Parts: sequence; C-alpha cells; structure tokens
Amino acid sequence: MLEWARASLNARGLAHVRLVEGTGQATGLPSSNFDVVHGRLVLVHTSQPADIVAEMVRLARPGGSVCVQDVDCMSWLCEPEHPAWSELVSLLSRITSIDLLVGRKLPALLRQAGLEEVGCDAHAYVWDHTHPYQTLLIDLVGIVREHLMSLGMITAERLDRLTEELAEHLDHPDTFVIHPLLMQAWGRKPSEPGEAGTGP
Repeated sequence: MLEWARASLNARGLAHVRLVEGTGQATGLPSSNFDVVHGRLVLVHTSQPADIVAEMVRLARPGGSVCVQDVDCMSWLCEPEHPAWSELVSLLSRITSIDLLVGRKLPALLRQAGLEEVGCDAHAYVWDHTHPYQTLLIDLVGIVREHLMSLGMITAERLDRLTEELAEHLDHPDTFVIHPLLMQAWGRKPSEPGEAGTGP
C-alpha cells in the first residue's frame, strides 16, 4: 500500500504529503496534533475497533474532527439470488477478525470514545456485470481462502465449485449486486477546559 501511495502521490505532484507506517492501535504519531483524523474501511478488519478509534481520538487536537467510513453488509446481495452467494457471505461472517456489520456500530464507537456532535450517514451502490465490484465477494473469499480451509470451514473442492458457480451467475447481464452499505460517522473531540471549541 505504501508503494502504491508513493506512486499515486508522485503522479499527482503532491510532494507535501508524508507517508508513515504504523499500526491502527499505536501509530507512533504525536497526540492532539491533527485537525482531522480519518479512517476508511479499516475497522471491518479488526475484532477490536474501539482500540483503533481511541487512537484516532488521541491524535486529534481538541476541537478537531474524527471521521470513519466502513461497511455494513446488511445490504450486500445479488439479484437474482444464488445459493453460492449466501454460503460465501456466511463463510466470511464466521471469521472472527472480520466484522461485516461494523458500519452500524460507528456512531456508538465514536460516542464511547468521548466525541461530541456525532453524526452519521449511509450510502449504497448498485453494480452490474461489467463493474469490477460485481465480483468483490469472490475476490475477498480468494484473499482468505487458505485461512478458511485452515479452520476446517470448507474444502478446497467445494470452495472452487461455489466460486465458479457464482462467477458464472454474476457474469449474466441480468444479475446485479447491491454493494455493502457504506456508513460514515464523524464527531468532534471536546475542547480542553478553558479553550473555546474550534472544530469544523
């Protein structure tokens, strides 16, 4: 990701951006130093989202904003329905390090971290058979393929059969996919005592 980011920044001539490698729970960056702290599609990949939100709040200056965007897979479906779709989504949902419903939890996570003026919004998109996101489920299952089999959740033969059947179904012109609901939430870090709020 850092290599991709460097290439992207160079292509855009954005020499003032600094890239830093760290963990979501302990970035190593200075406290109370940023006007805006933003994370997108991060919390879905952890079983401890509150730890990452706490780190984001630590980084924001008093009066600054913390903003998160993540998925809630309540809307993730294909039409017409297909049994392979349901089974593969179920497999993903059983991996404990992935929370496919974290999107709906974002406002509560921000409030519990001490933020004020918390707000939220949601968006969903529809893809047809020509769009790369039409096969996002198959791509994600491919990424965690070895993990699924190491847990004994499915055999290689069945996983291959399911993905082949679903790929054929998704490639049909009449099949469309509703993307997971994209939830956005934001809040303001309280100003320190005696300091006027200057948040956006």
